[in-house]
Amino acid sequence: MTADVLVFRHVPHEHLGRLGAVFGDRGLTYEYAALRQSWPEPRIEARAGLVVMGGPMNVDEVDVHPQLADEVTVIREAIERGVPTLGICLGSQLIAKSLGAQVFANPRGKEIGWFPLRLATAAQNDPLLRHFEPGETVLHWHGDVFDLPDGAVALASSALTPVQAFRWGDRAWGLLFHIEIGTRELNEWLADAGMRDEATAAGALAAVTAGVGEHEVRLTRVAAKALGAFADLVASRRGVTLTG
Repeated sequence: MTADVLVFRHVPHEHLGRLGAVFGDRGLTYEYAALRQSWPEPRIEARAGLVVMGGPMNVDEVDVHPQLADEVTVIREAIERGVPTLGICLGSQLIAKSLGAQVFANPRGKEIGWFPLRLATAAQNDPLLRHFEPGETVLHWHGDVFDLPDGAVALASSALTPVQAFRWGDRAWGLLFHIEIGTRELNEWLADAGMRDEATAAGALAAVTAGVGEHEVRLTRVAAKALGAFADLVASRRGVTLTG
């Protein structure tokens, strides 16, 4: 039986985290398509949702990871078909690329740590971002950024990054920051030598580690509402895919 949600997963330690529990609460099933495995281009029309996770690669590394080109194709098709789509970090960059936006290294440098968001006016009425308080502090871990895709709605920025979140139409979101992880997921990240070294090189390891405890209770509540709003869209689409 086809799972409700297809999840593009690029490295083992960057998984759904809190979002997996949110899906489970609504009886939604999901399956991972792992980047480092050989797989045919997945068909999206029978899916109720698409989630594109983060990873250390950049969107243009198709010579090393040719599946990234397939992902962009599937993302574009999902958006065209009205399939609820959510991209996190690298996933948001891939969505931006699929919509024709430029993705590039942030000239201000990497953004790693716990920093506040600057919510755009449009966030007040957005199904996901309306659950965020002004100045909401979230985890950032990225070096690449993107221009706002033509026709997209800007939802948030930060001191270093002009576009932290956007919405395309009423069913696709790109979030450059992370609200899907808590203490357990962060420990998995930091068990990866590459991520730990990156945080250390940025002088952010201690702050990243301390911040998760400081912000976990609040972000668990925020994520349940924001990610829950996305999951509700997926659940509504599930009825269409089952009866269509």
